[in-house]
Amino acid sequence: MKGADLYSSGLGVRFTPKLMVKYVLLSLGVVGLLVFGSGVASQSSGPASQQERFVVRVPEDFPTIQAAIDAVAEGGTVLIGPGTYREHLKISKSLRLRGASQESVQIQAVDHRSVTIDIDSEKPIQVSLEDFTVKNKGFLLSSGIRVGGDVQALIERITVSGYEDGDGIRLSNSMSVILSMVTISRNRTGITIENAFSLEDINALIQDATITDNVEGISVYLWSGHLVVRRSLLAWNRRVAFKLLGGWLGGLVATLEENKITQNMSGIHLGFDRDPILTLAFLTSQNQPEPGPRVIIMYKNQIIGNLLYGIALLRGECPETGESLLKDDDPLTTRHGNAFIGSENEIRDNGKGDLCPSDFHWPPGFRK
Repeated sequence: MKGADLYSSGLGVRFTPKLMVKYVLLSLGVVGLLVFGSGVASQSSGPASQQERFVVRVPEDFPTIQAAIDAVAEGGTVLIGPGTYREHLKISKSLRLRGASQESVQIQAVDHRSVTIDIDSEKPIQVSLEDFTVKNKGFLLSSGIRVGGDVQALIERITVSGYEDGDGIRLSNSMSVILSMVTISRNRTGITIENAFSLEDINALIQDATITDNVEGISVYLWSGHLVVRRSLLAWNRRVAFKLLGGWLGGLVATLEENKITQNMSGIHLGFDRDPILTLAFLTSQNQPEPGPRVIIMYKNQIIGNLLYGIALLRGECPETGESLLKDDDPLTTRHGNAFIGSENEIRDNGKGDLCPSDFHWPPGFRK
């Protein structure tokens, strides 16, 4: 933080201008997606012509969802009627994909090593997924939803389940994504967010989600970006509810607020998994400066009744996590201007310990 003006927030968090920009960008992404959603809905009166169809229906107009996606106009809406659809969907243009309900519309995987809904584009697009279930029925190494490229995505009221050796949802590389009121269960990893060795940020908001009975609930591997997880339930995940690896040399803002993290093997794992020397060499080779500070903000979370730890730094003192990634001279709060900030967290009744290592300089709001 040398040489930078500092600003204070109401949470007692101090930000550089770069971190303030990250918050602004995430807010703009949220606004843009909401405007996109309402704009598409306003066109629901019907297609302008056979060549320019802004609303198409499955199965009334097209027998498959992919055929409807291909036919709908840029920025249009695909309405999916009740039924089970065994398809591999590819989306590379702006549209709204809306089912009748999570209970009545199910999109199923069709092959091993595939992604059921793959959203990707080199040009800027906006995509909204709403009101259906994505499910795997026994295919190996498959994933539910992948979002990558220059995409703004709004995913709400979606259930993703059954990808037991893959990802429920994978967010990769440059994008802004909102996951709202999603239910993610029985996957190897519920939600994976990663942009390792990418110079583009990911801005992601996960809110009012239910993430249960996965091997790992949320796994984050970010060079830099901004992640918010709020008002969500993470429970019964068989290894860890939330794992954050990244912010190598800084450049990451992660905020956890008002979540309930309970009855998992472990609640939260925090660590690095890249050699800082190699990371700096990569930045130098790309003529890029060192990113800004890594900031982890946690407040008003309940981290209760997990089998191992409430919060564990991935270093030798916490061997039961199965991972040891931090060196003793690499604490989160001292390297490269990192900040670890928290208040009003309830951390109790975790089997091996609420905080590990217990002698780490945990911030106010973590101790009883």
